[in-house]
Amino acid sequence: MQAITSHALLHVHTHSPRPRHHNMSRSQEPIPDRYMLSFYVPTTSTSSVTAAIFKTGAGIWPEGGGLYSECCFISSGTGQFRPNEGANPNIGHVGGLEKVDENKVDVICVGRECMRNAVSALKEAHPYEVVAYYVVKMEDV
Repeated sequence: MQAITSHALLHVHTHSPRPRHHNMSRSQEPIPDRYMLSFYVPTTSTSSVTAAIFKTGAGIWPEGGGLYSECCFISSGTGQFRPNEGANPNIGHVGGLEKVDENKVDVICVGRECMRNAVSALKEAHPYEVVAYYVVKMEDV
């Protein structure tokens, strides 16, 4: 095994193959706003909900080139909720504690309009009365 010297570490940490100007792509055009849409959905509905979101243009990467489509990250877990009085739950009943196999889905949206359309499609296609989701604006650093 070869020892790594502090000089080699310094070189690794300071090496930058191509400088990038903040908020500029290789062609010097402004990078469009990018958003990460994250939501929770029952495993049985993941395919239909993601299909609706992808129809809006969400999940295309990279921006401009679109070399990949229908990109997302899906992780599995257990969602828990108790519908209170006045709720009209799709799963379970008022007062009962529910635990549901769910997926968390993260999807990139390039452009504010794409993000807003993806959120609208999510709300329309999702089986729950109230959709648990959040949107984070991404920064180019």
